[in-house]
Amino acid sequence: VTVPILDDTVSAAVIVAENALSSEQDTSFDGIVFGKTPTWRSGIVTASVELVQDSFFDLGATLAAAFAVRFGRGIGRTLVAALIAGADVGVTTVSNSVVAATELLDCMSSLDSAYWGPATWCMNKNTLIALLKLGMLTDPAGQAVTMWTARAPRLFDKPVLVCPSMDNIGASTKPISFGDHSKVLRREVANSLRVQTLVQRYATQGATAWTALWRVDAGFLKPSPTGSPATSQSPCQLVQCHS
Repeated sequence: VTVPILDDTVSAAVIVAENALSSEQDTSFDGIVFGKTPTWRSGIVTASVELVQDSFFDLGATLAAAFAVRFGRGIGRTLVAALIAGADVGVTTVSNSVVAATELLDCMSSLDSAYWGPATWCMNKNTLIALLKLGMLTDPAGQAVTMWTARAPRLFDKPVLVCPSMDNIGASTKPISFGDHSKVLRREVANSLRVQTLVQRYATQGATAWTALWRVDAGFLKPSPTGSPATSQSPCQLVQCHS
């Protein structure tokens, strides 16, 4: 399966005089190729027949919700790995334990304007709290985020997404991403998500078991390097901590 990537960050429309000919201006297409999609498994959870019979609630439905969290943790790490592997480093910090406001602005500056509109920040909660302590974040109304703020935080007027799989701030890590994170692609096989009830397998021990399976892959829609020297316009830029 090939997903197209449109790389048209330089060309612009122009005014053409009446009855004049339009000039040719090709665009650049690239693509990301997915191979066989892997199967994610939640692991098997068993419960005695007595527990199942005595439960007031639907145990299978409750476990399905737990499996969703497990999938989120596992697949989330793969999505972040695709982001980190594909995105460019926009700035390297001077310190390996603190990210300065000017360094965040340098990261923003490194992002191509074509991706600026939908751009967001992505970091884990520890990094978010570290920036909160430095007083860098505001709410959508432009007010400083305090312990009483109920609105989602923004950093330099761009939304902040909290992702547990992002690195903490530390030597040689890449704890912050800025850009169009819709370019981090999750590919899932249709109708592949299912929760199975395993009755016969554990019947001899008087138990029932549940497991979940989902076929999901991850990719990052970044154009291949072009030009001389080879360059590309990455839709996301990373803050890398000094080693």
